[in-house]
Amino acid sequence: MLALISGCAPQPRTADEALRLAADQLRDAVSGAVDDPTRQAQALQLVDDIDHQLRNLARANQALEIQASQLFGDYDAGTRDFEDLLKSAQSGRDHARKRLIDARVALAALLTASEWQAVAEADADALAAWTGRR
Repeated sequence: MLALISGCAPQPRTADEALRLAADQLRDAVSGAVDDPTRQAQALQLVDDIDHQLRNLARANQALEIQASQLFGDYDAGTRDFEDLLKSAQSGRDHARKRLIDARVALAALLTASEWQAVAEADADALAAWTGRR
């Protein structure tokens, strides 16, 4: 039955819509799993942080594609220009990934084992939506 229902659900059309849907599902899972209002508010803030970091990474990837295209079109662009672009992009990605991992670990630490089990599938779906595997 669940497969039939999920098969009829509207599918996101863009990567941003997929991220928004995944974050909403993660928020719903947290809201349904965590009864304590204080911990629930803290967990929802962490979900917002995760959502923010995933969106930042997606935007950074888009910006890198645009900048790389511009460099490829620049006759005078040299090896150093490409190396600088990639180095800068990697540094930003590393920082965002650390913040993403820290927020996810903090979320798991905040929840009980049974709450985490209820939230874990939505957490995996959020990451899959970001990577395009969903």
